[in-house]
Amino acid sequence: MNTFKYYWKNRKKYRLPFSSFPIYNTNGNIKKTLVCLDKLYKCGIRIFIGFNKSNRFAAVLPWFDKHPDAIGISASSSTYSFEIKKNIYRMEPVDNGPNNPISISLENNIKQNPSLFVYYLHEVGDIYSTDFLRSLQQNILIRPRLRVCDFTKQITPEKLSVCLVNSKKTDFLVNGLVSFDFLDVFNTPNYTINPYIYDNAGTKIPSFNQIQSQNLKGNYSFFDYQGINTAYLWRKGYEDLKGKFAVNGFDILQVQTQLAKYQNPDYLEGAHGVLQFDPITKDRLFYSFTKEDYLINETWKLNELIFQDPLYGTFIATKI
Repeated sequence: MNTFKYYWKNRKKYRLPFSSFPIYNTNGNIKKTLVCLDKLYKCGIRIFIGFNKSNRFAAVLPWFDKHPDAIGISASSSTYSFEIKKNIYRMEPVDNGPNNPISISLENNIKQNPSLFVYYLHEVGDIYSTDFLRSLQQNILIRPRLRVCDFTKQITPEKLSVCLVNSKKTDFLVNGLVSFDFLDVFNTPNYTINPYIYDNAGTKIPSFNQIQSQNLKGNYSFFDYQGINTAYLWRKGYEDLKGKFAVNGFDILQVQTQLAKYQNPDYLEGAHGVLQFDPITKDRLFYSFTKEDYLINETWKLNELIFQDPLYGTFIATKI
């Protein structure tokens, strides 16, 4: 919401074609969301933005099936299960499917050390977390080295230690928890773990307090969907709004503007590179991720670039 208002406020300054629209807060309540969709549809509205969490996204799919002239835009849904025919554009590429960036990085590590193990933190009952697990299980390199830790409630240091009792420094841990904060575990002074941590739970690099910083230093990487070639107007919003900035907000406004004009939103100059969508699934086709390693005291090191290009396919660059 803050990002939309920022670009609406500055549209004359930057000569942006964006028009404002009403914003309704349903507080993530599925029933309220469906009631709101019905009400706005009857008023003639046909473009709807929201549905970012996997469970909410699943809940509105039948509504859009029953209203084929309605178009949805989701800022951050990226679950592999929803790679199906639908009329909801997903602004964030699928990051838990077979070719997700974490799997690509794990494959490279396993090739170098075939004896390492991968510990996956699975949230039972969550669509995104379960999809991520399936993608790891389907990977012929990762599957034999995979160890799964199931969680149904808040994770604690004691529970995590039981899961990792046989782990080694050469192993990896992948965070697949969605509903509760994995990083809260590291609020316990002097609590560290053996495996190296891979995380992508969110669209922004996390900020650590002093205790977390000490416990995670040199043992944590975040796969960040902020792109490697962000546009000037995107960076301006990011710098001005800081923590209130929505990573996909600028691109959402671009797509919404095209759709409102009954034009194809493909091939727009997106903030993260070319904006192009699958004609059937409406999923974004090309991604760009950065792998950033945490050092200490809010200092990060950009280590890998993993992105897909329309002409050259998947490309990985590692900083030496």
